[in-house]
Amino acid sequence: MGAIRILTIAVTIVVVAVPEGLPLAVTLTLAYSMRKMMLDKALVRRLSSCETMGSATTICSDKTGTLTLNKMTVVEAHFIGTRLDPCDDVRAISSSSAALLIEGIAQNTTGTVFLPEDGGAADVTGSPTEKAILSWGLKIGMDFNDVRSKSSVLHVFPFNSEKKRGGVAVQSDTGVHIHWKGAAELVLSSCKSWLSLDGSVQPMGAQKRNEYKK
Repeated sequence: MGAIRILTIAVTIVVVAVPEGLPLAVTLTLAYSMRKMMLDKALVRRLSSCETMGSATTICSDKTGTLTLNKMTVVEAHFIGTRLDPCDDVRAISSSSAALLIEGIAQNTTGTVFLPEDGGAADVTGSPTEKAILSWGLKIGMDFNDVRSKSSVLHVFPFNSEKKRGGVAVQSDTGVHIHWKGAAELVLSSCKSWLSLDGSVQPMGAQKRNEYKK
């Protein structure tokens, strides 16, 4: 009898302590919160997540695309050991060197550039990094369609996380050029020569390699 009495009292307390309309009220409140969050473009798959997030005290988030505009831009450029200031000023570079740079930007990419016939702003597509580099190329005088029409791609070296670099072999009027981009230390380690401001090719010595590393 004692056990039955205890069980009866426990059930009575549960029934009396929890109002009949409380579960429904909680569900409706969470559903309303979920709808308000959807208006702010935040999709909640489970209603219980609203309560969980409400009790969160610390949120760790990747800043790119969440705390920023998710738009990358080139803010600093170094070419042939020279810092371009501003980054779109290539007057100190020889025309032949600038042509190689522009060829690499236009061909060694998976993005595209569309120029409206009415002279409006260029429409650049691709990954955020590709779009940033292509937009910078337009600032330094790149004619995307013209460059790609004057040279043809012989082979593409796809970028992968192991090699941390990607490239393209291009046939132009002056010969075959291979353009690489990726992790600076890996690209630098494969260089045997470097291009001076006047367009001449110089051997890559240990001293020059250390200068580029800095």
